[in-house]
Amino acid sequence: MARTKKENTVKAEDSKAGVRDKLVNAIYDEINSSETSFGAFKLDDPEWNPTDITDWVSTGNPIMDIIISNRKKGGIPVGRITEINGLSSSGKSLLVAHILRETQVQGGVPILIDTEHSADRDFLKAMGLDFSNFIYAPIPIIEDVLQAIESIIEKVRKSDSDRLIVIAVDSVMGATNKTEDETDYDVQGYATQKARILSQAMRKITKTVAEHKIALIFTNQLRSNLNAGFGGDPWTTSGGMAIAFHASLRLRLKMKMRIKIGKDSDPIGVRSNCQVIKSRIGPPFRSCDFDMYFDRGFDDITTWFEVGKKYNVIIKAKKLEDESKPESPKNKLKEMGGGWFMLAQDQEMKRFQNASIGETILNDPIRKQMLYDGLCDAIIMKYVDRDSAKAIDKSTLELEDMLEDL
Repeated sequence: MARTKKENTVKAEDSKAGVRDKLVNAIYDEINSSETSFGAFKLDDPEWNPTDITDWVSTGNPIMDIIISNRKKGGIPVGRITEINGLSSSGKSLLVAHILRETQVQGGVPILIDTEHSADRDFLKAMGLDFSNFIYAPIPIIEDVLQAIESIIEKVRKSDSDRLIVIAVDSVMGATNKTEDETDYDVQGYATQKARILSQAMRKITKTVAEHKIALIFTNQLRSNLNAGFGGDPWTTSGGMAIAFHASLRLRLKMKMRIKIGKDSDPIGVRSNCQVIKSRIGPPFRSCDFDMYFDRGFDDITTWFEVGKKYNVIIKAKKLEDESKPESPKNKLKEMGGGWFMLAQDQEMKRFQNASIGETILNDPIRKQMLYDGLCDAIIMKYVDRDSAKAIDKSTLELEDMLEDL
């Protein structure tokens, strides 16, 4: 006898209370039966959510971590694939070195697969890496790179299933494939083979990485996209689109200017921009500037200052019109001239300049935490219930040309 409509329908009050439909339970049990090789999860039970990211690896820049992950003390997601791309000298290898160092700080094992045979021992040591807890593997052929990743995940992982492992491949552009490596220089027609290899591998590796405590990072070089057309991305990456499709996070680095001590001196560093161009963990298209020096790596003071100003956590310094009468109710605050700033939440109105933010704010634990909390409140996007969300005033919206950012 067929079930009646009444038996198959959940009451409205039961649905709101979180009571699961009988048909939902039946489908769940069927998918998770012993006869199937796949499974389903009940997302209303936190212990059964395979999509949750529980571990993160810092980039070495606390503000960049917030922008990338949309949370406090975030960074690069563990259990996901991340791509870092950019033009030459934009800071890709430097950012990878800092991530590997932070892996050691968190008690994990960093692995660098170098397809270009270009890693420098002195450079890595200057970034703070401990070579006694570091694996360096120069592997130029993409098939061998993928085989090494699979071996690490499936075999070495069995010895310690809970320890953090970060694998960085630097870079996809520098890797060749077996066919290309074994043929003469004048042979044509192998340009798409690396893309096909990566396309097949990513479908397999993505699942395996997600099931283990491993962060997989690829760096890639940008090159002009001659087939972009009007409105398309003028840049593309080596190896096809497989990594771009499977990556949960894609970062694009762009050098903005060189840093010099004097006008006629040689550059000692560069200022670059890091933009989130794809994210499954937070809002995309956010960015921040950062300074990096050739002899020591990141200097995050610029990031703190510039992002603080952007989100009005750092504001122009104010002072009383008549500082000799601080208690007078008619004595109003006014903005100071010159390059003086203060924290928006600082009741004591401690003033500082751009060059002194490090010693004035970042070396003061209380004010540094005040600045960090203020940036978290301003940057982190909170999801809201659609029914209770406030209507957007569309008269205030502006359309921005994406090609300028890309």
